[in-house]
Amino acid sequence: MIPYARLFHEQGYNVLMPDARAQGQSDGHRIGFGWPDRVDYLGWINLVISQLGDQTEIVLMGFSMGAATVLATAGETLPSNVKAVVADSGFASIYQMAKTTLRRDYHLPANPIVPIADWLAKWRTGSRLSQERVTDQLKRAMVPILIIHGEKDQVVPVGHARALFEAIKGPKQAYIVPDTQHIDIRPRP
Repeated sequence: MIPYARLFHEQGYNVLMPDARAQGQSDGHRIGFGWPDRVDYLGWINLVISQLGDQTEIVLMGFSMGAATVLATAGETLPSNVKAVVADSGFASIYQMAKTTLRRDYHLPANPIVPIADWLAKWRTGSRLSQERVTDQLKRAMVPILIIHGEKDQVVPVGHARALFEAIKGPKQAYIVPDTQHIDIRPRP
């Protein structure tokens, strides 16, 4: 995110780049794949407004798990200061991503591993992977949303972008980038 932060800052925007739970300098021992972080983002949004004033305009932007986080946040009750969400290479469902990752990266069957992990998540964290769907959040989103995804994304299949786009009931646009892999930000000739 540093190149984007620099770009936006050079254009005169303020930039806040919080670390997700159990990432970077943030507290926590369990990565929530963006789901519990949506509540944290509400706190960050309110903090920014309280420090910069009621006229502050906010755009949420994220990549991969960060994209899933800002999309999940979009389904919460947001202050009117939040004007848009930009999500690059986000996923629609933690449960589906777990199944995809097991098969693709570890050549393991999704069943029974993912259902067991779902049960363990409920036992250890109080929430189930199978119930944490970004698409459900998007049905409630009222802010304009831009979905960006690489057509050849090898980490989050492009089908997730399509599912996310279809779930959005409010203003939306999608840009599926041809011949592009996961969050590939290299300049094109």
